[in-house]
Amino acid sequence: MPDPRLPEPSNEFLSSARKGTYSKVQEIHIKNFKTRFQAARTLGALEVVRRDIMQSDLQSNVSAVGELKAVANQRAIDIGFKSSEGDSWWN
Repeated sequence: MPDPRLPEPSNEFLSSARKGTYSKVQEIHIKNFKTRFQAARTLGALEVVRRDIMQSDLQSNVSAVGELKAVANQRAIDIGFKSSEGDSWWN
């Protein structure tokens, strides 16, 4: 029989109750990579950030990589990337 003096258990730490879809560490990595993409001024600099992402712990998280690909492709267009086939910079 439960003790009535104890508070009700909280579900704030269950995965379904969490606000974000990424862990705190992954959120920090994503923010860092987005900032680096925005700071990149050349396609070579974008390539360095892409390589770092693929060597990081984010490579296994498909949704995080997809989110970063969208930022990278937009930045590549801003820098002046033009594809003859209409492909994006990071496919």
